[in-house]
Amino acid sequence: MQDLIAAIAFAMLAVIFILVPPLNETPLRIVFALPLIFFIPGYVFIAMMFPKRGDISNIERFTLSVGFSIAITVFDGFAVSLTQWLFRPNSISISLLLLTIIFAALTYIARRRHLEEDQFTFSVHEFIESIRSDDENIPKKDRIPPEIEKALIIALVGSIIIAAGMLAYAKVTQEEEQFTALYILGSEGMAENYPTNASLDDPITVTVGVENYEKQDVNYILQMRLDGEVIQTVNVTLSDEEKWEDDLTYQPEQIRIGRSKLEYALFKEEVLSNPYRSVHLWITHDYSAEYLQELAEEEEKESPDILQVLENYDMEQNTGWSFETTDTNVNGTYVEGKGIFDSQAFVFKLPYERKLPFYNDQYYDISQNIRSDQKGTVVLSLFVKDTYTQSIGNGAETQLKQILINNILVWENGIGGNDDWQHVYLPIILNDGNNLITLRSMQKGNTDVHPVEILWDEVIILPISEFSPYVSENGLLEFDLPRSEMLPLPIRVNTTDFEVQWNGTDIGSGIDHYLVEYSSNGTNWQTWLSESKGTSATFTGIEGNSYYFRTQAIDGAGNWEIAHENPDTNTTIDLTGPEFELEISPNPSNGPTLIIVRSEEPLAGVECLVTTNDFQNQRSKVKMTSDDSYIWSGYFVASNDNTYTLEVTATDLAYHQTTAIDNLIVDTSLEDLILEISEKETANDVKIKITSSVGLKNDPTIEVVRNGKYILLSGPEIKDNTYTYQTNINSSISDGKAYVYVTVYTVGSEKLTINGDFIINRN
Repeated sequence: MQDLIAAIAFAMLAVIFILVPPLNETPLRIVFALPLIFFIPGYVFIAMMFPKRGDISNIERFTLSVGFSIAITVFDGFAVSLTQWLFRPNSISISLLLLTIIFAALTYIARRRHLEEDQFTFSVHEFIESIRSDDENIPKKDRIPPEIEKALIIALVGSIIIAAGMLAYAKVTQEEEQFTALYILGSEGMAENYPTNASLDDPITVTVGVENYEKQDVNYILQMRLDGEVIQTVNVTLSDEEKWEDDLTYQPEQIRIGRSKLEYALFKEEVLSNPYRSVHLWITHDYSAEYLQELAEEEEKESPDILQVLENYDMEQNTGWSFETTDTNVNGTYVEGKGIFDSQAFVFKLPYERKLPFYNDQYYDISQNIRSDQKGTVVLSLFVKDTYTQSIGNGAETQLKQILINNILVWENGIGGNDDWQHVYLPIILNDGNNLITLRSMQKGNTDVHPVEILWDEVIILPISEFSPYVSENGLLEFDLPRSEMLPLPIRVNTTDFEVQWNGTDIGSGIDHYLVEYSSNGTNWQTWLSESKGTSATFTGIEGNSYYFRTQAIDGAGNWEIAHENPDTNTTIDLTGPEFELEISPNPSNGPTLIIVRSEEPLAGVECLVTTNDFQNQRSKVKMTSDDSYIWSGYFVASNDNTYTLEVTATDLAYHQTTAIDNLIVDTSLEDLILEISEKETANDVKIKITSSVGLKNDPTIEVVRNGKYILLSGPEIKDNTYTYQTNINSSISDGKAYVYVTVYTVGSEKLTINGDFIINRN
């Protein structure tokens, strides 16, 4: 099957070299075109007719391939000439490629019906040998039957006769073609190197030519159009075979964003909806940053006063803008809560979800005149949004957002994609006097459209000196808002001068500066730094006051971060030391002791040093911990009788320190637990006191039982190392002896118990 693959591949290469520039301008075009016309289709066709090895000799296969290729090409050319594609290089070459592929597929099927060793395969060596050898060397059983050979010869001769007849008929019946040639030439008088960019100081000039071959005199109307708008009309009358050429210049009157279609449309006798001939160029209106900078510098030198404020520029009123539409089914209105800043915006509501029932384009405009004292370049800044969020393929946009200055289109964008708010930022030219600014929504007639809302807001005219270098090619200013945050401050600082730090991020232009504000209550904000380029500064406050801070980033494109509702960080200036209570329980102790520090303000840390009051003067450190920074505790266990000095130092959040000193007496002869019952015999409630000479891990566990029933208790009240409980004896408790069981755990996890009793007697 390699011969079939090679034939298809060669045919594809031939099409490429015939049609694709610049390959079609090389001599290889002829090298590939000739086999496509005179051999490839016929070879694949004969391979389909004779799929078996030995059906015909190689020389016969070659001869038939050439003959049938000529026949196939003639018939194919005649058939194609009857279609809309006519007899053209592209149509004939592509159709021959398709026929080659079809014949190759049928050949593959035909060969598969035979054993692999019987299938025909092309070999250069076998082909040469077959030319050298005589037909007599071919086995008789493998020779083509005479009747088939005769039929092939007749078919080949017949095809050639029919093809020749068709050519003769076409020659005899050919009518001389009537047409008009319209062409454009570049700067060197050739059909190449066309201009692609236009600006105010560099207009586009193109040579336009018209040649009349209509066999009669014709009055031509030539229109130069930009994006469908006629900007120049030329009337030309030509006799048959007369030629007209002239240079037409396009001088921009307005700065445009994006690509524009500069079209030269030719009409005969009268202007109709569709031109008789048309050629066009795609051009841009690029203005370099250097050019706009020069305009800004000139503005500063001359200080022109051409700026006027648009009425109702922020759409907060219901006046100022005039609404017009070609579609009476659609209205535009001001809507509260739809604006870029949750304020009011002007909204077009386009309701259709089908093919638009109009053949003409539909327009929905709001417009306003603005007066300028002289001609000059300014910046138009506005926000626009559409609510359609689905993607639309390139070239398929049928609903557009447009901006026009003095009825000249300067910006256009489709509704496809989830654009959200777009910040349009355009350099525009205002003429001396009144200038019409139009914000338009457009739907192309007789096309499929979708329901969508288009919103306009914050339309502002700015001096050209404020033009941003961060405007994209489609006229949109970077609109990714920057973000910033402040580094947390300590809750308290111990100085009136302290450092405040912040940072931020931005996609695109980067952060230009920060606005840093402070407040004494977190709600009423004052500016501290209005245009800080740095990310830290020293703030000076007043002792005892609290201060709150927040930052707002502004990027190079002029986008402001949304102001933070809550403070980013805060602190209090505190120059005093912390106040706290030191509690040692129990004291005296017979060993394990609980040390507690209580403070009215949070503490950064507590350090406790214990020193023996003897000649050894040994010192140890007690680990102090806290769950809330207000109450700190630690355990100290003494192994022998002695008096100890406790030195406790508390550090507040401003890093001020206060030290307290107290003594701990340790007497190992003290009883571990003492149980005291206020009454040995009672008709009412009793008080139960438990005193520990060692530090306890938790409150004591106490049970009071009478005849299998538990007596309720309230408490404990704790003072030093004494725990006091109150019984609640009700009528369900009978008279008699009640038993008290006490269990405690020391700080060293040692279990201690003590029991007692009292008599209940209500008689």
